[in-house]
This record gives sequence, structure tokens and C-alpha cells, in this order.
Amino acid sequence: MKSRRGMQRALAVVLAAVCFAALLSSCDALFESDDAPTNYFGVTVDSLTYEPATPAVGDTLVLRFWGLIGLDTCERFSHFETFRDSQWLLYVEAWGVQTHETVCEDEMQYLQDERLRVSPLYAGPLIVWVQQPSGLSLVDTVDIQP
Repeated sequence: MKSRRGMQRALAVVLAAVCFAALLSSCDALFESDDAPTNYFGVTVDSLTYEPATPAVGDTLVLRFWGLIGLDTCERFSHFETFRDSQWLLYVEAWGVQTHETVCEDEMQYLQDERLRVSPLYAGPLIVWVQQPSGLSLVDTVDIQP
């Protein structure tokens, strides 16, 4: 009798664990759908900073971006797209993504300290051209020391 009760308890524990795992995996559907198309959008960058403050040839320049991503928690930063036209000109676009969550809070989402590493560096001015979704651009110049 004792072994039969033990087997029933073990079976009940296993069944409970399977049900719990199924419940957890079904919660994913409440927050995000794999079937939804990915909607990317341009992110407005209002400023950028640099590290190191006085970069030199041989350093890796870290660009730090700041701005507004969107108006709710379903809008998040996704990635940067870059194109280096020459030694001295770097084009950058910041992209966000709509997450398709079923519950979105009305809370502004900010581009806070997203980083982009740039190397190699060449002596002279490096022009950083950030294309904005509005069609305007944010342009800044960083002097690279020899």
C-alpha cells in the first residue's frame, strides 16, 4: 500500500510540474506574439556625447545617444544602422521597434545612453551625421588627435 501511495504522490508532483510549465509558456501569448510583423520606426536623437572626451588614433570612440523612443512601453530601442562614407564621415540612424505586447502602459520611453562604438579612428575631424525621422539631421564633429 505504501508504495502505491508513493507512486500516486510522485505522479501528482510530475503532473503538477507539467501543468505549471504549460501555464508559464502560455503566458508568453499575453505579452508578445511571434506571428506579428516586426514594425521598426526611426527614433529621434536629441543629443549625443563621446567617450573618451579627447579621442586619439588607436582609441575606440564610444558615441552615447539620448532622445525619445515613444509614448508607451510597447516601443523600445532596437538598433543603430551606420554607414561610414569615408575616414571623416559617419552616418547613423537610430531605430526602435513596436513589441506587439497586448498590454502597453502609457509611459514615455527614452533613448538613454545607448552606445555605438566607432573604430578605427583617423586623425582630424570626424563628422557624425545622425539622420532623424523628421528628415532633419543632428550633426556634430569630434576632433580625433594624432
